Amino acid sequence: MIDREKVKLKISKTEDKTVAEIVPAIIPYSDNYSASYYRCSLFFACLLVILSFFVYPDKHFAGHVKYFCAGYLIGLSLTYVKAVKRFFVTKDEIIEETMQKAYQIFLEHKIHQTSNRSGVLLFLSLFEKRAIVLADKAINDKLDPETWNELIDGLTNSIRTDGLENAFLNSLDQISEILIDNFPGSEKENELDDSLV
Repeated sequence: MIDREKVKLKISKTEDKTVAEIVPAIIPYSDNYSASYYRCSLFFACLLVILSFFVYPDKHFAGHVKYFCAGYLIGLSLTYVKAVKRFFVTKDEIIEETMQKAYQIFLEHKIHQTSNRSGVLLFLSLFEKRAIVLADKAINDKLDPETWNELIDGLTNSIRTDGLENAFLNSLDQISEILIDNFPGSEKENELDDSLV
């Protein structure tokens, strides 16, 4: 997947040149999306019932119940295939759950409690194919939010072409340049763990 030591070393080198702290996070998914199981199951259950009415139009309604049950089980099984499950998750759910998970990691790892209020989270959720950069107050006060949007777009696009590890490391390089240019400094205590979450 990704070389954790490369990430840690890259962040350590960056933090030697800036007062900012970087926390990288790559997670397999932000939520279980339990509603997708029901949506997929009901979709296939209804689909099989409708098809059964066309194939067996003379059958009594109760005779079609077994097709409903079979479709429900097929749909439930198919939600364990990521591509199928993702089809039954709404865009709003993805946005909400990834933001919620990013904020959770931001708080759990105390990124908001650095002495300079200069912590940055680079968050990537693989199932949702979504990246988020969250920065603390000192950084948000100085940098335009569009800075992070360009970085996020670059990361998500380059994952397809360069692979996960190269894309993530390149994004860390970009964050490093931004932080070193805008928040230079050295000889400070490392307040946050540099390891990949």
